[in-house]
Amino acid sequence: MFCTASAGVYAKKEKRIIYTKKSLDFSKKNMFPIIKFDEDSLIYIHSINMYISTVTLPRSVVEKRGHSETLFSLYLSGNDNCPKEAEESMGYNEIFEKYHHEGIVSNIIKQAYSGKKYTSIDYFFNEDIPLKVKKGSCIFSVLDGSDFSNKKYKMAQKIKIKYRYAEKNSKVKKISLVGLGGEFVVSSNNYRTPTLNAYSVIPVSKNGKLHPGWLLNLYGNVSATTESDEKYRSKPEGNWQISHYIMVYTKNSCQKAFPNHQGSLFFWNDKTGTFSQKNPSSAFWSTSLLLQKVSLSSYGNSSVVASIPSPSKEKFLKIEEGDCIVDAIVPSGDRFDKAPINTEPQFSIEVLER
Repeated sequence: MFCTASAGVYAKKEKRIIYTKKSLDFSKKNMFPIIKFDEDSLIYIHSINMYISTVTLPRSVVEKRGHSETLFSLYLSGNDNCPKEAEESMGYNEIFEKYHHEGIVSNIIKQAYSGKKYTSIDYFFNEDIPLKVKKGSCIFSVLDGSDFSNKKYKMAQKIKIKYRYAEKNSKVKKISLVGLGGEFVVSSNNYRTPTLNAYSVIPVSKNGKLHPGWLLNLYGNVSATTESDEKYRSKPEGNWQISHYIMVYTKNSCQKAFPNHQGSLFFWNDKTGTFSQKNPSSAFWSTSLLLQKVSLSSYGNSSVVASIPSPSKEKFLKIEEGDCIVDAIVPSGDRFDKAPINTEPQFSIEVLER
């Protein structure tokens, strides 16, 4: 399990995790060590390849419904501790108190029906990501999932990490990975009357997590899932689409779009358009530069997950103090029921800091 790679030479670590649990909620999370380190050092992560899946049982013998959700996250412990295989924790605060971890990447899977759902995400970093590791620390995975019905719920993760130790006296570039995520409930019944757009926003600031520099790439995935029938009298029907516009707001448009916003990750809402009225979202302003668009669409009850394609190299750009990176979530559809849609982005921004 301990890392034995030589300085400057890439090594690969592969691990397959399969874990089945019964639960009614997210109160218990399970941790799995991936790479343990036997000395204080600096490593560089070159790539992460991840295949994740869940298997959800039907809630009864007469229906195929089976809501479930799992967040798969990779962390680096910041002290000389490392979790045991399948170690259980009651919350992220408890994990942090024990391991002082920092996040690397996170991905999401949700289901609206029973059966198996899977996706794969590849992180081929444009610049190797530097991480300071301590003797006894490790990179570990957290599986945070539930089917909310106390049936056997299977979560699986196949992960491959390519990394190297830093060579002595090598110059360290200021490369960072900054996460942008959130969870939103939006409505697609805006054919006749407006509903709400949603925004997940992280400002560019030398005093924040996302520093001025050059945006090198985007990685991750997004999901959209209809809410359970049990909460609504009528079965949700009709076409729906949830579009995620991943953007850079430039030229002080961040302050204009989100007046008096805070300096760290925040969330926002404003009104959508309708079938006959254009959506007035700030995502469509001329000062909002599109990095990538991911649209999730279906009919009635469904759950859709998609990876975020990397932008073309022509779109790599300089990000300045006062800019912000935005995931603008725009719902649309011809549904007339009030059943909402749960959508969740989980992606990482690779930045070369100035």
